[in-house]
This record gives sequence, C-alpha cells and structure tokens, in this order.
Amino acid sequence: MEKLAEYFLEHLVLDMDGALDLDELREMVADTPDGEELLKHLETEDDLEEFIITLVDGLKDRLAEGIRKDTILEELDAILES
Repeated sequence: MEKLAEYFLEHLVLDMDGALDLDELREMVADTPDGEELLKHLETEDDLEEFIITLVDGLKDRLAEGIRKDTILEELDAILES
C-alpha cells in the first residue's frame, strides 16, 4: 500500500482554475517590492501562464510535507531569485 500511496503522490496533478489574469495579479501585488519585481517578469498572459505552471510544479514537489501560505511564499521567492 505504501508503494501505491507513493505512486499517487508522485502523479498527483496540481491545477489552477485559470481565473487569475494580469490585472488581478497587479492589484494583489501593488505597492510591494517583490510584486514590482514579479510584474517586470510578467508582461503577457503567456508569461503569467508560464509563471503559474512553474509555481505549481514547485509546489507539487512539496505536497508530501503540506502546502501552506508560507510554502507558497517560499516558492515565489525561489522563482524570483532564479
């Protein structure tokens, strides 16, 4: 059963509902230093989609330990530093 559980954890798909657009993101990160840095990287909807895919891929690796607000913030920092 442990192998089955590991299989499911490794193959679990994390997905977003696709509702976030650049205007909403701009509002959420307005007047924050990291937000300004993020917006410099996200100029088009395609950039936003790629960013979300990168974030979700990083979070998938952390599913076993749990995903919390601080986990997401750590992943966002890692993306900004790369």
